[in-house]
Amino acid sequence: MKPVSLRNKLVITIILFVLFYALLAIYSDIDKIKTNYQNINLSYVGPMLGILLGSMFLRSLLQRFLLHNIGIKISKKESYLLFLSGLSMLITPGGAGQVIKSHFIQKKYGYSISKSLPLVFAERFYDLVAIVVVVLFTLIFYRVLESAIIVFISCILLVVIYLVIKNLKFTKTFQPVLNKIRLLRNLSDTDSEFKFSLEKFFQTRIIIISSFIAIVAFLLEGVTMYLGFLTFGIDLGYIKTFQVYYTSVLFGTISFIPGGVGVLEGTFTKLMLKDGFDISLITSLIIFIRIVTMWFATALGFVATYFTMSDKKKSNQLT
Repeated sequence: MKPVSLRNKLVITIILFVLFYALLAIYSDIDKIKTNYQNINLSYVGPMLGILLGSMFLRSLLQRFLLHNIGIKISKKESYLLFLSGLSMLITPGGAGQVIKSHFIQKKYGYSISKSLPLVFAERFYDLVAIVVVVLFTLIFYRVLESAIIVFISCILLVVIYLVIKNLKFTKTFQPVLNKIRLLRNLSDTDSEFKFSLEKFFQTRIIIISSFIAIVAFLLEGVTMYLGFLTFGIDLGYIKTFQVYYTSVLFGTISFIPGGVGVLEGTFTKLMLKDGFDISLITSLIIFIRIVTMWFATALGFVATYFTMSDKKKSNQLT
């Protein structure tokens, strides 16, 4: 039986996403949702996208910082383009499809995939650290059971991941998973470049700096969410907005479902219903947030991938 190509998998995933949101809209009363969209304040959309791009730029600086520490030196512009290219695979489980960045690094800069591969795992680790810290901070002001539970689970997961990596059993432990990804099938658990990069990314100094940059980036993204809530006339305040959104993101991330679809929306809806909001308004808001964040980022990723591939072709022609 012929295996399903990555492109076909993405198409199938997108179709399932669209179907899910269509059913969600119908269930939540599509007429009320139409009315909600007719009454939104579009003046917030521009600042939202601007701040979101700023957050992405900060995360690309984190990517550049990590790469520099393993001897891969690229400019801020190249790093931003590379980071955006990785976003084209944002809808894969846990964002794991972003290993495509290692492929681009190999083709464009000549570094082996095994050398840069740990970048993706490190980025996901620091993303999770940042979100956990943000939600943990919000618990000081709003003691929500769901937030406390997911922070506890996430902390355990982070500790386990850290211990596994520090014991250098990472590739051996996850080799069955890595073998399912075509780019990674030949990766050996004895690969010295892989181990070197992994050790570098989880040194104490790197952990502190990387976590700080990630936290600032996600706080910026949280401001985007706050503006998104205001677009629909909902003002929960910064801290409560951060808690509702990032608690939902954590549940979606831990589920390892592509894009956290269903899990994120379910958690978000449950938390918003607690505050007495109408289901149609909640659905309108979460669909809007998904469009502005995940789908906007994914679209940017495909555009960046096109330019990345174009640059690669030009380089090949010159050589």
